[in-house]
Amino acid sequence: MIPLLKNPNASNWSHPIVTVEGWEHYSIRKDDWHYIEYGDGTAELYNLAKDPEEWRNLAGDPQYTQEVAALRRHIPQQRKEFIKTKPIRWADVLSGKTQFYKE
Repeated sequence: MIPLLKNPNASNWSHPIVTVEGWEHYSIRKDDWHYIEYGDGTAELYNLAKDPEEWRNLAGDPQYTQEVAALRRHIPQQRKEFIKTKPIRWADVLSGKTQFYKE
């Protein structure tokens, strides 16, 4: 993500955006798709180009099995323990002075 922070106007960014809440909830956004997976096994899938307000959940529709599988591959298989920090300055993150994970 650091390359994107350094150059927010980069047009060649092709990586998904992965958000993790706690240890069991994941949100993956890539291109026109948003996939959400909850710790109880339920899931949501939205086509943001056709449904930007995320009203129509496509996760259970067999027609979208391929999209679900492709997005699920981005769920982290290993997790690092976070370091508790003081307030963070993004300049320190970009310079490497502040790190988020234990080595």
